[in-house]
Amino acid sequence: MRFCLHLIRFCACLFVMGAARAGEHPRLFLSALDLPRLRHACGLQTPGADTSGFGRFGRHADAFNFLRLRLSEGLEEFALPGEVAAAAFLHLVAPEDPGDQARLEFVSRALHDASPLGPSTLELALALDWCWYDLDPDIRRDFIMRLRENARRLEPEDSPIDHVDFRRKLGDLAVALVVDETDEPSPSWLTARMKLIDAARGHFATTFPTFVDWRGRAPLSPSTAAAEESDAALAIELAGTLLRSDQWGTYRESVGRWLEHYVMTSLPHAALQHQFLRDDGSDAPPTPADAWREFEPITAHLIAARTRDASAAVVADRVARRLSSTDNAGAALWRWVPIVFDISESPRCDLSKLPAGRNLGGAVVLRGGIGVEQTAIWIDTETPFLRRGQAFDAGGFQVYGGGHLIVRAGDDVEFEAVSSKGGKQRLGRDNRTTRFSQFTTSSIAANCLIFWDASRAPFWYGARYAPVGGQTPLEGNCRDFITPLDAQGRRRARLSAYGVHETSAYAAVDLSRAYDARSVTRYVREFVWAAGRALFVIDRAQLANPRVLPTWVINIPDAPTLRGESLPQRVQIRGATADGGVWQLRNPGELRWSDLDGAAAWVGIWPSEIIVNVVGGPAKRQRIPAGPFRGRTYVGGTADSFEHLAIPAGRPDAENFWYELESPTSLGRQFGQVNHWGRIEVEPVLNETQLLFVNLIVPNPPADLLPAPVVKTSDGKLTIDATVGDLRVQLVLPAGLETGGRLILPSSGGDAWDLPNRVAPDEPLPRR
Repeated sequence: MRFCLHLIRFCACLFVMGAARAGEHPRLFLSALDLPRLRHACGLQTPGADTSGFGRFGRHADAFNFLRLRLSEGLEEFALPGEVAAAAFLHLVAPEDPGDQARLEFVSRALHDASPLGPSTLELALALDWCWYDLDPDIRRDFIMRLRENARRLEPEDSPIDHVDFRRKLGDLAVALVVDETDEPSPSWLTARMKLIDAARGHFATTFPTFVDWRGRAPLSPSTAAAEESDAALAIELAGTLLRSDQWGTYRESVGRWLEHYVMTSLPHAALQHQFLRDDGSDAPPTPADAWREFEPITAHLIAARTRDASAAVVADRVARRLSSTDNAGAALWRWVPIVFDISESPRCDLSKLPAGRNLGGAVVLRGGIGVEQTAIWIDTETPFLRRGQAFDAGGFQVYGGGHLIVRAGDDVEFEAVSSKGGKQRLGRDNRTTRFSQFTTSSIAANCLIFWDASRAPFWYGARYAPVGGQTPLEGNCRDFITPLDAQGRRRARLSAYGVHETSAYAAVDLSRAYDARSVTRYVREFVWAAGRALFVIDRAQLANPRVLPTWVINIPDAPTLRGESLPQRVQIRGATADGGVWQLRNPGELRWSDLDGAAAWVGIWPSEIIVNVVGGPAKRQRIPAGPFRGRTYVGGTADSFEHLAIPAGRPDAENFWYELESPTSLGRQFGQVNHWGRIEVEPVLNETQLLFVNLIVPNPPADLLPAPVVKTSDGKLTIDATVGDLRVQLVLPAGLETGGRLILPSSGGDAWDLPNRVAPDEPLPRR
């Protein structure tokens, strides 16, 4: 009988085309027109429905039947994240099922007992919508009236960066969209509802599109990526319901491509199944659905279904494989997601044919290599400083390939190495607390060029900023989406040129805004990725005065070797033992190091006369003694060690940042998993106000030492001839501040490429 009532309702809704009209349900993610397709996919018949074009009957029957079984074995009083949504889905698709009454009662209890400790408001709004017709009217009304008293409007000044607040307001808006004047005619609800809707219209007309534009396609941090992507996808979906029009067309080339970074940074090595670790946080999951909470499990499928983006579909496939793992109770509850957002006909990108470079709007990713030595390089280009915790790392880069080859230094222990948890954060022998985040946010920790100026002593959150590097420390979340970024001082860099040519790529980043103009008046960093095997990093700067001392820095996972041998003791200028200190070399040639199954080599090409300080160690692992992470290891350093020197080793009073953990309560999965020993610092022998650095980095080089590159200067140009195994590279560069040049590969038939002077658009990713 209940199924017949649902069928009558469905047939009445078939006359409605487009968005649901007043009083009609469901309206979130689905409409009544979708129900026959869902039943067909689950292996259920819908009498009288035309199933042509629905695909194979019962193709999702296994997932559907798993959920039926999972949600019929006794539903607990306290709902797990996603459990209420799963029960609502089963009720929507199979109200005739024998277990439906128990599930409906479970949903009713969740609505009746709604609290901050229970399911999110957004999940309850979905359940309210999907079960509307069969919920007790009193339960519906009580839930609505309680929300009315505490509802918070999504105002134009609300920042999408404040995840907790933004998600709560999205949930309140969802209830307002689900329950219209026909559903609940109470004047007090109608007044509250209209305030929620009117405020949201203003937000979606101003703040949200500005945030999307400013953010770019790269996440502000890997630890916040899932929240950013989930919030944006849900906001677009709700905006479409609010405005009664598809909003995904507006955001197809922005949010629709936000998952590309997961694909472009994918590497086969087992230890590299995470994003590049950068900025704050120590969680860098390989998909946006790693925690099975807050609707994050639907993100990839929702984006792929609405945009048919080939990268999003690949990421959704990864999520679906994890959802099908029955050994994870949290994941299994979301197995309805691939049914609702069916992407079986969506295109997929071909992971075997990914390009040598990809511009993500806030970062550029370079790729090369084969097998377990496949290499990915992350370059921070023009992501603005929008949230507290972002590093001052414009122009910084990392290299992964067979291992973590060039890394970000230090872990985020801002709220874990604190006295209330038995921990400490220090600088050198000073017994006062100095935040370790001073180091992790600094440019010296992110493989940047350091401009040390003794006359500059910036402050950050009220304290002297110890890692002086010429950069301008920034604070706080952005809450102003009206004033241009430049006027707020939050734009740090601009990608001035970019392009891909077969297996090579090029990027030029103007970093002048990231640094104090009293120290550096102009600074551009270029990356030339030759044949997917050799990375040339070129830095051009105009210093404001001769007292500014430049230092080129890369952070490495292990102590390097010099011509295949350990660093000689005779050149160690600091450190009491051979496993930690400072080794000073002049024109050393090649330095090489390794991590896991990968290795890398560095060669300084220009200036011709350089001093290299190898700084690091002993990088002894410490063990957490207590708490939920007892036994986990990390490298915190000591007052006398050299892993995290605040400033270049050649500067006076270069002290070490260090920390200790006693009983931390919240550490990410990648915490302590990426090795970091120290860094290589390169400085010119002659300090001139016009600066040119050219450094070569070779991921997974051939076993033999690299031949010394041949450098010639004439007519204002620098011509470099380098050999990496069977690859010969010729690079012709302007010798001054002008960018660009020409890349020639004689070993590839003399293929020549004029490096671009503008940002070239990327081709669509190849599809399989």
